Amino acid sequence: MIGDATCWGKGYGTETTRRLLAYGFELLGFHLIWLRVSSSNERAMRAYNKAGFREVGRLHEALRIGRTRYNEIYMECLATDFLATAQQPESYSKDVA
Repeated sequence: MIGDATCWGKGYGTETTRRLLAYGFELLGFHLIWLRVSSSNERAMRAYNKAGFREVGRLHEALRIGRTRYNEIYMECLATDFLATAQQPESYSKDVA
């Protein structure tokens, strides 16, 4: 969560997500990383899409916040897709020292 509203919309969420994906795929050797997010969290969904996730399913009205129901959206990212794109950071391992 990026709590300070002055930091919203600057790409920090997308960059953080990309770095986490790079860490999972490059250093831990994962093949698939998935997540779930509420349809009410549009900023997060945009960041996840930009980072390389794609929607693979949803549970309709599965979440309730107050009296409003929202869809629970499932997203995934495959190592083969992520590592083949130019959107990723150069390499997570290069940043770790």
